[in-house]
Amino acid sequence: MIRLHVWVQRQTAYLLHYLLTINAPARMTTTTQFALTTTQILVGAVLAISSILAFALPSQAHAATYAFVNTSGDVSIVSANDPVSAMATAFNIALHSGVMLLQSQTDAFVGFHVNL
Repeated sequence: MIRLHVWVQRQTAYLLHYLLTINAPARMTTTTQFALTTTQILVGAVLAISSILAFALPSQAHAATYAFVNTSGDVSIVSANDPVSAMATAFNIALHSGVMLLQSQTDAFVGFHVNL
């Protein structure tokens, strides 16, 4: 999740720099140095609003899927932001079970039975 925020900030900075220099005159004067076009202002506002919304999204949007063994010995899945919260929210997790990050919810061993 941190990598996504860093990427969004970096891309926003690159795009704003490009937009601010796209219509720059060949010779800068005091009056033209800080002049912005309407398009540049609108695009900057849209980028600012979209980056604020990206940070304001609920944390569940970036949740991962974890597998665990429940008390009856079946492999089940749970969605969580990190392994600690996955273990905390796993329903009927076995005493000596942990959690394992899954690439997809349809991994081959989900639903298997484990002898405890």
